[in-house]
Amino acid sequence: MLWLLFIALEIGRNYWIIEKWKQRPRYDLAVVFRFGVGAAFFLCRHPEFDPLGDPSTIWPALVYFVFQFSSFHLLFDLILNLLRGKAWDYRGKNSGAYFDKGSWARYYTWKVASLLGLIVSIYLIWL
Repeated sequence: MLWLLFIALEIGRNYWIIEKWKQRPRYDLAVVFRFGVGAAFFLCRHPEFDPLGDPSTIWPALVYFVFQFSSFHLLFDLILNLLRGKAWDYRGKNSGAYFDKGSWARYYTWKVASLLGLIVSIYLIWL
């Protein structure tokens, strides 16, 4: 639940930067920030994580990473564009996101892969 709140706050922050400040967000820094926050969420839930002492503890970390990565990438464009009154799959000419810059095929392939990753990770987390 905290992760969804974090996504909502991150969307709100980017909305403010794009619509109010009329600037392009620094997506490269946001990825590092999201990774740090996601790692903190994971470590709070899994204090037994010890990849050097017990390599099998890496598996839950990978599953949570896929969950966090895919849920963010599915929800971010959708909600940000709805807030902005744009089409759900709108990609701006000045977008800084890697998958926005490529072809439509790459964009939709990434969205489908994110959806599959989200489904599998949710299943494995709540297995």
